[in-house]
Amino acid sequence: METATKAGRYEILEELGRGAMGVVYRAKDPLIGRIVATKTIQISEEGTGMSRTQLVELFQTEARAAGLLNHPNIVAIYDVGECDGVYYITMELLKGKSLQSLLDSGEKFPITRLLRITEQICSALEFAHHQGVVHRDIKPANIMLTNDDFVKITDFGTAKVLEYGASQRASAMGTPSYMSPEQIKGKAVDGRTDIFSLGVILYELTTGQKPFHGQDVATVLYKILNEQPAPPHQLNPSIPTGVSSAILKALTKSPHLRYDNCNDLLEDLKHYRPSVVGSATSVGRTAISIPPRPATAQKVDKEYHVEVPRIPGVEPRPTPAASSSARPATPLKPAVDSDSLAVTQRQPGNVYAEPAAKMDIAQVKRIGTIAAAVLLALMLGSFAIKTFKRTRQPDLDALPAQSSEASTPPQNALPEPVERPPYVTESNPEVATVGELAKPWSSKKFFYRSLTLSKDVPAMIVRLPGPASERKSYWAFSLEAPFAQCQFEYVEDKGKLSSDYGFEASHPMVVSPCSRAVFDPLQLKVLPGNIFVRGAIVRGYDLRPPFGVDLQIRGNQIRAVAME
Repeated sequence: METATKAGRYEILEELGRGAMGVVYRAKDPLIGRIVATKTIQISEEGTGMSRTQLVELFQTEARAAGLLNHPNIVAIYDVGECDGVYYITMELLKGKSLQSLLDSGEKFPITRLLRITEQICSALEFAHHQGVVHRDIKPANIMLTNDDFVKITDFGTAKVLEYGASQRASAMGTPSYMSPEQIKGKAVDGRTDIFSLGVILYELTTGQKPFHGQDVATVLYKILNEQPAPPHQLNPSIPTGVSSAILKALTKSPHLRYDNCNDLLEDLKHYRPSVVGSATSVGRTAISIPPRPATAQKVDKEYHVEVPRIPGVEPRPTPAASSSARPATPLKPAVDSDSLAVTQRQPGNVYAEPAAKMDIAQVKRIGTIAAAVLLALMLGSFAIKTFKRTRQPDLDALPAQSSEASTPPQNALPEPVERPPYVTESNPEVATVGELAKPWSSKKFFYRSLTLSKDVPAMIVRLPGPASERKSYWAFSLEAPFAQCQFEYVEDKGKLSSDYGFEASHPMVVSPCSRAVFDPLQLKVLPGNIFVRGAIVRGYDLRPPFGVDLQIRGNQIRAVAME
């Protein structure tokens, strides 16, 4: 293969790397004697739906915009031009290694180093996004690190050209593992696309594996669009659950529910720095040193992962019921990061004495029979309660016309406008009155009939700070936690939030007692169509925030207009 000797006025010195769309050379600018990196790009209109002229114009526009990005963590672009039909970009020559090469070599990234690198990436992306430039191809191969971990992001100005004709030139796109769902669907992209790609990188740095992996491109793309990755802290227990939660939020399928900007992602990661309990230095070192467990504790650790999910903070998701029941017997309330260390130190002595090995078969059968009987009784009891509720519901709806039942206070109190029926239906959508929620952070519980689930769902409305006449001053949500036999709780006691959940709050919060997640009612986003979404997770991990109930203000009435 013939090696190029010049690219425009630049003298080619040696080849540095080769990709699907071109070659990167070490070159010299003869005008000023500067050593530079020159990247050639083969532009072909085949399969793009665009003419060559349009592609060249797009390339020049993107390269020009990237050339205006003057930021210490972005590779500086010096020149762009064309030589014998080959277009090239000349940029600063870097001395260092790509993040991809460090990952391939098995290099580790403890929390302190992870945050230091992420801070520089976020600074660069935030600057670019404010200039209206989206990278579109953030991946470890495009992030260069010097010997002192100084970050330089490359390939601004070329990723958009690579997007065109991707179906015909899939190899030019590189690995699809870092693509956002909206990129795969061919929708318009913005800075949140780069945030998704950064979330994939953070997941890989903390767990050692990609969140979406498969044997072929189709499998990877399917998983990006349809599957949720396992929380990073489940794969690497040394990762604080808060860091895990921030990474998962960056990987949210919908860009509207993702971080709006890199600064918000960085602030969450800094907030979850492993210094919640004790001094920042000592706890930071403890949290990072947990993964390599002592050799003497290996056997206990294997059994530990079977039983310990009932202890809050160590494994919150698998068995929420056990977590709730075990909490009174475990009066530990430290932050998540120190839980796993403290529990590991207490476990080996008398918890796993292997009692099952001494049981005879008859005893096991008796226990199994009793357990089956208890389970059957619980199922029958649950069925009876649901049946009673269904038969009870028509009576409750009919009670306004009957005043003889003294055991239903809400119905007897109907003449007073403040007291409302406990059930909200389509024919009676009123949740509360403005007078009932006069003070900020006051609340009221109610039930609504779920047509989808065919049952009565507990819910709550909370008055937030703001004008009483605006619906954004109220938040109604289902108390029933999705995907778990649990109910959200509204905690007004800030001392309880600190002692029980390890979260210093300035106002009341909503919590999930099972997963130990904390939700902030004041975090409000407005989605297209004027849809309000509240309840962003600020601590812990949950599959989603509490399901919101859309509200409407009519005079003195607060009504639920969408209950499903």
